[in-house]
Amino acid sequence: MIDRDHEIRLAAFARCARLMHDYGGAVAWEAIQEGFEFDGERVYLAGKARGIHRPRQMTRGVLSIKTTKPRKGRTAR
Repeated sequence: MIDRDHEIRLAAFARCARLMHDYGGAVAWEAIQEGFEFDGERVYLAGKARGIHRPRQMTRGVLSIKTTKPRKGRTAR
């Protein structure tokens, strides 16, 4: 039996594949920010803040990890 978190991840991968197909490369943040619908709820693929993102619909694990390129003259964390 597939658990709910796994089903959300599968739906997220399907959404990402669709975005990659539609954009043909780099996907605009606005499209990522929209997330996707799952069981009548909006699930977000990532948060605007840097770090680990777990949608509220998930109970364990994470959906995405986001980092940023350091600005010129700054060191990476």
